[in-house]
Amino acid sequence: ESLFALRDQLALFGNVDDIRFYHQSLLNFIASNNNKKSLAAYITHVFSDAKQRSAFSGAQAVIENKAALTALVLYFGTDKFELFIGDVSQYTSKQTLQRHRLQRSVTLRDRVDIQKHFIYSIALQLFGSSEASDAIGELKEFLDSNKGGSGFSFADLMADRAGTRLAMISTQSNESALLVQSYLSQTNSESAILPTLAKLPEGVSQQAFKKYYQNIQSKKYIAMLKHIDKQLLQIPIYRIQ
Repeated sequence: ESLFALRDQLALFGNVDDIRFYHQSLLNFIASNNNKKSLAAYITHVFSDAKQRSAFSGAQAVIENKAALTALVLYFGTDKFELFIGDVSQYTSKQTLQRHRLQRSVTLRDRVDIQKHFIYSIALQLFGSSEASDAIGELKEFLDSNKGGSGFSFADLMADRAGTRLAMISTQSNESALLVQSYLSQTNSESAILPTLAKLPEGVSQQAFKKYYQNIQSKKYIAMLKHIDKQLLQIPIYRIQ
C-alpha cells in the first residue's frame, strides 16, 4: 500500500487522469468499432484525441501523446503494466472478454505477434529507454533462436524498432509530438507506421544464425540492422527530427 501510494504521488509515468481519459476513449471507440482488426485504427483514434486536446486545451503535445500511448499499452499489453501507472481500468465483464479477444486478434501486418512486438516496444520506451527497448528486443530474438524456439526473426526486430521509435518521436519534443499527431490522426494505414515485412529472414535457428551472421558485431548482422532502419526511414513519421 505504501509503494502504491508513493507511485500515485510521484506519477512517474504520467498523470493518471490523462491516461484514464484516453483509456476510456479507447473503450468507447471499441464499443462501436469492435470489428477493427488492425492496430493502426486504434493508434489513429488515440492520436486524433491527442491532437484535439493539444489544440483546444493548450496542453503540451508530449504529455498528451505519452498518455495516449500509455492507454494503448495498458489495453493491448499485460495487466502488470497498470502496476507502474495506477488504477486506470475498471472493465465490465463484457469489456474484459472483449479486451482478451482483441489482444488475441488485432494484428499489425496481418500478424498478432507483430502487434505484440510493436506494443511492448512502445511500453519499454515509455517506461525505460530506446537502448533498453532495442536490446531487450534483440535478446528475445536470440532466445527464440535456441532449440525449441520459433527462431530469430528480423521481422519481429523491425516491429520492435518501429514501436520504440514511434514512442520516442512522439514524446521527445513538443514540435515532434505535434507533427506525429498531425500525421497519425489523418491515416489508419499500417504503411504509416510499419514497412512491409517481406524478404526479412525469419525462423533462423541458433546454428544457422551462427553460421551466417556469427554474432551481433558481425558486418552481416549490422548490415541487416541498417537495412531495417533504412526501411523505417522510408516512412515519413520516422524522419521527424
